[in-house]
Amino acid sequence: MKTAEEKAERYANEMYQDANEWDAWYYGYMGGYSEAMRWRDPRVENPQNGQLLLTKMSEDINSVDICRYKNGRYYSYMQNQSSYFTDKPIFREDLTDAITGWRPIE
Repeated sequence: MKTAEEKAERYANEMYQDANEWDAWYYGYMGGYSEAMRWRDPRVENPQNGQLLLTKMSEDINSVDICRYKNGRYYSYMQNQSSYFTDKPIFREDLTDAITGWRPIE
């Protein structure tokens, strides 16, 4: 798997005509990548209501979960789980107090 820098360099090499254009393509790619991969602090920045998110609860790689943000709360989201009561996605657990960061799923 390539690093973001390697991907940006390859992308810029395919797109540029001169050195100034190469810099623009490279730094534009890196800027977009950095923004997309940035963990947001839930105490500072809130997602849109109803948005599906990748969330983390610590720096441990195993603490990542998919949540839905609804009415100021982060709910563990299990899509298409079987249920005797509904065919709609089931919201399992309120993880609001445990969330340390979030990213939009795009």
